[in-house]
Amino acid sequence: MKHTQGKWSVRGYNIITKSGGKRIRIASVDLRKGMKPPKFTEVRANANLISNAPEMLFCLQELQFNLLSEDASGNSLAKEMSIHQMERLAETIAKAEGK
Repeated sequence: MKHTQGKWSVRGYNIITKSGGKRIRIASVDLRKGMKPPKFTEVRANANLISNAPEMLFCLQELQFNLLSEDASGNSLAKEMSIHQMERLAETIAKAEGK
């Protein structure tokens, strides 16, 4: 199964992407009747987490590839994860947490 391609973002309480110059709603987070703060903060956090799903998936796939890869001598490359990959992983986690 493939997910909707493109950069996902949050607009209000909707998760959207753009395709062919048009905005496409991927998902909406639920605002239940009578919901009051601090629940709005929780709903926004849910939207941030969902909107970063494609990037998190890519980072996890990249991490998995590197952890399972070996160099020409058969040594695991896990010890040699690049600083760039570690920074990207930290940035992705921070975005998913709405930071």
